[in-house]
Amino acid sequence: MCAIVGSFDKDKLIELIKINSYRGSHSFSFSTYDQAGELKIHQRTIGVINPTDIHIPEGSYGIVHIQAPTTTEKTLSSVHPAEQVHQGNTSYLWHNGIIKEAYTREMRVKLHSESKWDTMLMSSCI
Repeated sequence: MCAIVGSFDKDKLIELIKINSYRGSHSFSFSTYDQAGELKIHQRTIGVINPTDIHIPEGSYGIVHIQAPTTTEKTLSSVHPAEQVHQGNTSYLWHNGIIKEAYTREMRVKLHSESKWDTMLMSSCI
């Protein structure tokens, strides 16, 4: 089972990573966002996250997705992205789960979209 953790505080984020590290060893992704919600750092890597490599710029929010080994594929394309989907100017949607194909197909039809990324489709339906 994967884990998603986030904090403005680097030490708290490292603590959360350590507490949840048992949940995944396939890969991780790490992103930071400034106070305006702009993506500043985005990293996707195969293997176990090293918490000491985490850097959160002053005033930024860091979020990490620790991925469980749900596949035998060991390529960057198998790493789940930790990317936010912006809705308007104030809210964000993060999703870590599996949406059944029938629902994503329904959302694609409703939105006239070819996207297969369920989180993007969900954010557009809100």
